[in-house]
Amino acid sequence: MEDRSRADVRRTYERIGAHFSKTREYAWPEVESFVDDAPTSGTALDIGCGNGRHTALLADVADRVVGLDASRALLSTAGERVGDRASLLLGDAARLPLADGCADLAVYVATLHHLPAAADRRASLDELARVLAPDGRALV
Repeated sequence: MEDRSRADVRRTYERIGAHFSKTREYAWPEVESFVDDAPTSGTALDIGCGNGRHTALLADVADRVVGLDASRALLSTAGERVGDRASLLLGDAARLPLADGCADLAVYVATLHHLPAAADRRASLDELARVLAPDGRALV
């Protein structure tokens, strides 16, 4: 059941990706403030990057940026937005395909509630903690 629900979420965003992106063009002010206060180097991660609106902000301050999303449609839009300023990965927030301690800065907003099972939500937070550098900062 849990895997089916995750597949349902993924299919939904594949179907509505273009419309979703048009209605969510601008970065959240809270994310802008968080990024403005961030160090201006290192590696940044945008978990659930969607259309790349926050990935683009991270690309302005970080040396390397990784955006991850479960939707190919949204990653395509993100790619148009950020170009080669970020690496975009198709993936799962509960199973990040990244090395331990690799992220100095992370943004994980408007995504957690899309993981249908409590175990997946907890796993995604554990994964965030795993990939965050010892002095790293995250906005959830």
